[in-house]
Amino acid sequence: MTDPRMEEKAALAAMGWSENPATLDRAVEQDPALAQAVREFADAAGMLAYDANQFEPPRALRGRIMDLLGPQVAVEPKPKLSLRLLHFPSMPRTMTYALAACLMGVALFQAALILMLDSRLDSFRASATTAHPNPFSGVQLVDLAPQGDHGDAKIMVAWNPKTRCGMVSMSNMPPPPPGNDYQLWVLDPSKPAPVSAGVVPRGATTQHFVVSDVEMARPGFAVSMEPEGGRPEPTTGQILFAVAPGS
Repeated sequence: MTDPRMEEKAALAAMGWSENPATLDRAVEQDPALAQAVREFADAAGMLAYDANQFEPPRALRGRIMDLLGPQVAVEPKPKLSLRLLHFPSMPRTMTYALAACLMGVALFQAALILMLDSRLDSFRASATTAHPNPFSGVQLVDLAPQGDHGDAKIMVAWNPKTRCGMVSMSNMPPPPPGNDYQLWVLDPSKPAPVSAGVVPRGATTQHFVVSDVEMARPGFAVSMEPEGGRPEPTTGQILFAVAPGS
């Protein structure tokens, strides 16, 4: 059984009022029950500190506590941040000038490199444009007007005057009667007759063509019904679609 006097000392020690802590320590080592009581008193004292209302202690009490603790716990003022800590170590003036000259040289080299790359890029773009010209540059799109009632049929011609080649596109065109073909013509007033651009194959909706002897930049175009295989000049007079030169 634990000595009641030792329990009282344990309670006082938990509150920080122990007069002879060595005696209590020896008793705790010999009595497990007393050791458990010491732990319970310490936990209770800690909970008591949390539950107690906080208030500003009197100035006289604070002074006595500071006198007991001694000068070693005096609060030292925090050092102020000085801009001098950010200063670089001093160096000779000649070294400073040399460093500035090196940095300027690097900047000039980078600027010259950028200008050289820009010049090379412009040259590359120019050479690429010359070597591979845009095949659609200057292409003209021409809608051929129907000569009569042809329903929803539509014919369009794409013509490149630089290469003198083009493409005809037909939509909603009924197939020609047996023994006949649709034939495309290029109309150039400087020529005595329309220039044949070939027969549109039966069932085809597009056809490429090349007419090398046309000199006009914006010639006219026409589509007629001709005997199967086409003719060098229009023979039947059945012009289905046409557009005048210069349109």
